[in-house]
Amino acid sequence: EGGERAPEAALLVDVFRLCYPEPVKLADLSATSVAMQFGLVPTGGAAKVKIYLKTRLDSSVPHSERIAAILARAGLHDHGLYEHLYARDSEAYFHGIGLDLDGDATPRLKLYIHAPSHAARSLAERLSARLRQLGQPAEGIVPAVNDLVESFDHTHLMDEVELAVALRADGPPTFKMSL
Repeated sequence: EGGERAPEAALLVDVFRLCYPEPVKLADLSATSVAMQFGLVPTGGAAKVKIYLKTRLDSSVPHSERIAAILARAGLHDHGLYEHLYARDSEAYFHGIGLDLDGDATPRLKLYIHAPSHAARSLAERLSARLRQLGQPAEGIVPAVNDLVESFDHTHLMDEVELAVALRADGPPTFKMSL
């Protein structure tokens, strides 16, 4: 109770509730199903907290509604990236969210999207196009992803890629792609 990180704790509780509106449904899942991962990053001061929530485990409320509510609670806007990257004509599928609580009163929320590895370039093109629409720098995204994909032996490449789009109230969206 109280303390300087109480608002972050309240945000975590609210995000969990929004992610899993009916948490009793989690009891029906396999014990190996991970609903939440929690990590601490020591910094010499207050630890940074990293939380990952697998949003697909509770379907009692439509996914897009839950993500919109989570973004609103965190005071963030996705700039239309959720709908743009997770469009029906995309091979991408939404995997989960990450919530970074760094003790600075500015949460960072990450949208994790997975797609088949052969779709890495088209996913990068979608992201780049949307960022350009938003007036954000995007010119290096597609060449960087092309270089990354081409640097791997394709016979040993993972069968899917992960795109994490990070959102903060005090800056433009950032992203990382993992193969």
